[in-house]
Amino acid sequence: MKRSDRVYVIVIVAHLYLLLHVSRAELHHQRPLPRPSASIEPAEAISLHANASRATFAIGDHLVSWLVQHPNQHATRRKVADVTKQDVVFIVMASDERKARVQTQKASWMRWAEYVVAFSDVADADLGIMTLPEIENKSGFNEAQTRQLHGMKWIYNNRKDLVSKKWFFFVDDDTWVNVPSLLDYISWFPEALPLSFSHIYLRHERAVYNGGAGMLFSKEAFRRIAVSMFTDACPLTDVPPAPMNNDNILAACAYSNGVLKVSSSKFGSYGGTEFVQPIDDAGWLDQITMHKVTDQLLAEMMWCWSERLHGGPIAEPCQAMAIAEKWD
Repeated sequence: MKRSDRVYVIVIVAHLYLLLHVSRAELHHQRPLPRPSASIEPAEAISLHANASRATFAIGDHLVSWLVQHPNQHATRRKVADVTKQDVVFIVMASDERKARVQTQKASWMRWAEYVVAFSDVADADLGIMTLPEIENKSGFNEAQTRQLHGMKWIYNNRKDLVSKKWFFFVDDDTWVNVPSLLDYISWFPEALPLSFSHIYLRHERAVYNGGAGMLFSKEAFRRIAVSMFTDACPLTDVPPAPMNNDNILAACAYSNGVLKVSSSKFGSYGGTEFVQPIDDAGWLDQITMHKVTDQLLAEMMWCWSERLHGGPIAEPCQAMAIAEKWD
């Protein structure tokens, strides 16, 4: 076994212990984990399903799943640290053509956010949207795929105040984020480890992120990818046979930089369809992202519902809804 493979095995074992640790009481109810096939080589990533009841390992470009019983996981698992909105930087891929979507985000989930940087082909100071020489006035679909990548590099080189934060969340301008659920979720994971989270799937036999569902990077993962972006280790090019989409490029960069991938159903993408229906209360407490959400009224209603379910005070924009629905 090569030295690099041994390192991966050690990291995988360490993460298994950290992320699947349960109390002694739980161990009596836990099924033993089957071993992965011996034919699968040590790999780029380990993925754990969001609710900790199903572990999904992305080993190379192979996905292997098995069940793990955690009857009282929420009562017995221990958080690594409390995470607040001051610990997260949101990096938004915006466009001048659809900048109204950013306004929708600002009217809803961005009310929870402390640090948001939106990159577009045209700047708009009123909406907090900026541009860079590398992306300015480049409005095509392919050109849009580089906005967050150039933005990531710019943040790393020019915004040391943001680089010091713990987590970096890449989202589209039609991604809706349930920030309270996000903060609770990432409080179980240490930002000093090279971790990334998204809805991860196989595309052309490669384990890739779903950009619309959001791509979350720990501080260490962000550092590794930002340093290598646009270098031989992480070139701005197609990743055959997948097209040059930002999520494919970031997935390839994560691979080359030893960043682990955590696949979670909490990161929701509904493909090319518009998300138009709310989910039930239990779902709201669990879900982190939904895609696509572009209707401002729906986005604001979702924010109000989530505020209520997370026990927040009834904010002024939600007063009419609270009266109409007779909230307690």
